[in-house]
Amino acid sequence: MKELLEQISNGDEKAFRKLYLDTHKAVFAYIYRLCKDYEKAEEIMVKTYTEIWKSASKFKGESKVITWIYGIARNITMSELRKRFKLKEIELNENFVSSDDPFLKYAGNELKFLLKQAINELPFKYKEILDLVFFHSLKYEEISQILGIPVNTVKTRVFNAKKKLKKILSKKGVRQEDVF
Repeated sequence: MKELLEQISNGDEKAFRKLYLDTHKAVFAYIYRLCKDYEKAEEIMVKTYTEIWKSASKFKGESKVITWIYGIARNITMSELRKRFKLKEIELNENFVSSDDPFLKYAGNELKFLLKQAINELPFKYKEILDLVFFHSLKYEEISQILGIPVNTVKTRVFNAKKKLKKILSKKGVRQEDVF
């Protein structure tokens, strides 16, 4: 993908189209989970890929291309949400986890429901971390770059998110071995 960015920085529209086709589904899913508004997610996608087109030459290769793209998408999404809600800490609505999420694919319906409820009870910073780890399978170093926080902070948030999630699920009667 690095080569595609180099080609894009030289104005290659075919390379841009290929990059878009290779990444747009995952990027849209990420944006949509953050904003939970289909039309807003589409608008942010346009802004994200416009920024990628304009900024392709700025990619330094210090991360994976997809990590760089997620970072752009996150920054634009958070900016849009701050404008929209005028909040410093953004709360996601109750539909953070959809029934199509791969994390829930093999869970039973009741477990899916309880897990969905439990994730939605987590503070935003933990929802976001779990999204990047479980749904996008990113490494801690990549998440660190996207969120602009140290790797140890990522590790701590993942640990705390899982701990809180286990506690919430336990209160709902879900045994730890049924999920983790």
